[in-house]
Amino acid sequence: METLDIQTIISRIDQLVLAPAKKILDTLPPEYVPLILGTAAAVAFIVTLLVIVLSRPSKKGAEAPISIPGQLRKEGAIIDIALPGAPTSICGRAVVTAAKRDRIRLEMIENAGSVIIKQGAEILLMFRPQKTQAGKVNSFVTQVINTENRDGLCSRLCVEVPENYQNTPRRQHRRKRVVDQQFIRVKVWLGSPETLPSEFSDAVPDLAVNSYDPRAGGHENNSVINISKGGIGVSASPELVKNKFTLDCDVVVNIFMFNFRQKIFKPYWYAGKVRAIEDHDSSNFRIGVEFTRSGAMQDEDEQTIEWIDL
Repeated sequence: METLDIQTIISRIDQLVLAPAKKILDTLPPEYVPLILGTAAAVAFIVTLLVIVLSRPSKKGAEAPISIPGQLRKEGAIIDIALPGAPTSICGRAVVTAAKRDRIRLEMIENAGSVIIKQGAEILLMFRPQKTQAGKVNSFVTQVINTENRDGLCSRLCVEVPENYQNTPRRQHRRKRVVDQQFIRVKVWLGSPETLPSEFSDAVPDLAVNSYDPRAGGHENNSVINISKGGIGVSASPELVKNKFTLDCDVVVNIFMFNFRQKIFKPYWYAGKVRAIEDHDSSNFRIGVEFTRSGAMQDEDEQTIEWIDL
């Protein structure tokens, strides 16, 4: 709506209120004049307020955009670092420690030793999807301003504030949400195939889903969220996760899944790393595991597993 100045407002009041009122006053007896003048003054005051309110520019759509770097810093969100155009090849992970107008400061929490994190390099930063007026975004491309190194690897870096954000497809494998929990059973042991004893499959799992063990409790409320060829996501009780599982810790996973074609349960073995631990509502934790190797049993006693890199 067009913004009106004071002179225009006064002119409209004179035209719409005062002039008609003067004509009416000229035709009325003198005793009605005070009443009419009071009424006209009240009407003029109300009209003035309405004109001022309606003439103010709308604030809709003029709100300042959400500071995504500031929100990521507040949440302590983990940022994946990759090359533009290669979102599945993660070379490091970091957290935002400062978000300023001209730069974003990050501290590395994991570095794969890649040489791409250096001054002047263009990198892709990816994070949990954030809602904006234009839709959901989960990444941006930026340039490294400077870095700090420790033991030959980047430990801290500053990057430019992006001009725009984007929604980058990050899934190499399509996830399948598990609706009916009765058709899948999962056991997770902490450790790698090299560190676990050969008879580990008979041991109480560190985390179990739909696979109960009379020797341990607390697994009853766990569930599988989704599964793909590249990993699995489970929901677990806090007491089974806290002080036990950490980011990037090694795990061995046994998935006992129902094969509808053969009408039987079949075992699948994987080794991997915990890539995500999220506290959803203090009553459930989400754990995401990335598969790095698949295994096949080599004997009838199910004690020898041959591992193949994925």
